[in-house]
Amino acid sequence: MRALHIIMLILFSSTHYGQSKRAIYLLFENGKHDVCHISPFRDGRNSKKVLYQQRVTESFFVYANTYFKIKSGSILQYKSKQEVEKMQIATIDEFWQEFRAAPGNRNYLTNPNLIFDGIYILTLVENKRYIVYQVEWMEMFNE
Repeated sequence: MRALHIIMLILFSSTHYGQSKRAIYLLFENGKHDVCHISPFRDGRNSKKVLYQQRVTESFFVYANTYFKIKSGSILQYKSKQEVEKMQIATIDEFWQEFRAAPGNRNYLTNPNLIFDGIYILTLVENKRYIVYQVEWMEMFNE
């Protein structure tokens, strides 16, 4: 009987955790200046408000001290401006707030790629069209 309780608890926990995951969308404009809170720690302690410039390197989309790379094997999607306006777009601060608040993220050691049901970056390519990249968060250390 005790084994049954443990199995049910595990199933309930994994189902509950899986249901709380959602995809997160970030808007990216290369060269745009923005403000966010950065911290050398995943739990957010010692954070400070900084002005940063969104930039693209050879391999990464960079928001302050947060790096994303295009997920291998992902398929590019295109969205119209009207579709994007209906989406819930997050800031980089909201990305980290959701990461910290996620159930099961004890000690903030979970990889952010496992917290969300997909991380997507949207870039404007034409006046009314966006490219949607599925990306992965990368652990990086700034100089």
